[in-house]
Amino acid sequence: MSSIKPYQDSETRRQYRNLTSTQRKNVSEMKEGVVVNTLIKESNLTNMYDSLIIPDRVDYRNYVVKEEPKKSKSLKSLLLTTLGIFGLLAGATAAVSQAAKHRTQLPVWKTLPEVPKNIAINNEPHFVTYLMIQDPNTKTVLGALGVFLLSAIGLVGKNFVDGAKDIWVRKKEADIQRDLQEKLISVETRSFAGKMQIQRNLLSEKAHQLDEILQENNLSWKNLAFRQFINFKRDKNSTEKLKQSENSDLKTLILSAISTLGIAGLGYAAFKNVQKTARHYKNYETAMLNKIQDLIVNSKLNNEDLEYIKKLFVSLRIPKEFVKETLSKIKQTEPNVDINKFSENVIKEVEQISQKGAEAIAGAPGNKPSYYSHTNDDRAHLYNMIVNWENPLLKILFAGMTTVTSVGYIGTKVVEAIKSVEVTKENAKTELELQNRLVNVELKNFETKKRSVIEPLIDEFRVQAQNGKDKKELKVRAENILYEIKNGPPFVYS
Repeated sequence: MSSIKPYQDSETRRQYRNLTSTQRKNVSEMKEGVVVNTLIKESNLTNMYDSLIIPDRVDYRNYVVKEEPKKSKSLKSLLLTTLGIFGLLAGATAAVSQAAKHRTQLPVWKTLPEVPKNIAINNEPHFVTYLMIQDPNTKTVLGALGVFLLSAIGLVGKNFVDGAKDIWVRKKEADIQRDLQEKLISVETRSFAGKMQIQRNLLSEKAHQLDEILQENNLSWKNLAFRQFINFKRDKNSTEKLKQSENSDLKTLILSAISTLGIAGLGYAAFKNVQKTARHYKNYETAMLNKIQDLIVNSKLNNEDLEYIKKLFVSLRIPKEFVKETLSKIKQTEPNVDINKFSENVIKEVEQISQKGAEAIAGAPGNKPSYYSHTNDDRAHLYNMIVNWENPLLKILFAGMTTVTSVGYIGTKVVEAIKSVEVTKENAKTELELQNRLVNVELKNFETKKRSVIEPLIDEFRVQAQNGKDKKELKVRAENILYEIKNGPPFVYS
């Protein structure tokens, strides 16, 4: 590990002597990764400029993605948002105003019903507290104290089980991470060794290539990319890519047309299905109304017939004009039936928008609250056992329910802990497999980047050799290309 030499003035050295070993380590030692394959070449700037291959002009804009200037829309968005909020507020107040207007004009049976106020006491400690206040006798007090004690015991036991589970899971996860890091060392080693070997291969390959260029007499047509540049010929790959792009556009157009036709056809089929459904319902409604007409004209209606007609009108949501017209044709009924009143009741049921809830479930309407309790808790069995101590079945029931709940909770936590550890183990295994697979990708990426840096230098070297550059200068430039392979980007870090 490299170290930074402290300043040599007397005050700094005095402060450095007073530091602890940990403080000296933090001050003097470098913990960052360092480039392991860099070799500093001693040369001045003039010599480097003459020897390195530096082109006359580099158009850096070829590597820059052009972006359109973004217009500031903050104020516009703020104003539109504020306007929308006030628009919603105005619309909501208008809706409330319309509701109040219709509420005062509609009949009672067309308005929304009252919502009963039910107070649920589903928590067992709250329920026993309510019973103590409602009937404060010895049994209810003892039962409440038993519930409170069991709640405390359950809380302590639950925290103990949860804590033991978390500790065990954390230890296992730490072991898994330790094993993973140990195995990742070999992965990182293979990646590091592979990059170094790629550099050696490139050095060997390019050294032979540069030597061949220096030994050749005809240097004009060796490089394919340079030959295409000199002859101003279109790249065959670019022509093929253009044809592929045109074919892709044609396929996209055909696919879009087929999709549009398919959507239109399916939409038309759905519309026809809706029409068919409406016709079926209309035919059913017509048949039922004809049946009512026949019943009214040809039969003497009793109370059951009238109830059947009423339910049919309500289920079909028949308009009140048709109801009045149809029921006015009734001629024969029971003596105690008032047709006009019956017609009004049918219209009221048709136009009523809600049904009354059962008071046993929803409570009685009005401002007075209704209390009810529904508990699913083992502490309820403890309360029943204390209040009814003479009943042995309640004792057995409490013991059985408590045992089942405890075993179930502990078993659940054990299964969750094992599942968590196994998931962590599988994740670590997947991470190791992924890192092993990524070594090959990382090495390919490293080699591709290296070649993207070196190939332009080789082409430039070829041009200079073709233009008759001095052999000694070419050798110096070849050495610099090899130096770039060894010490240039991308770097190998450790």
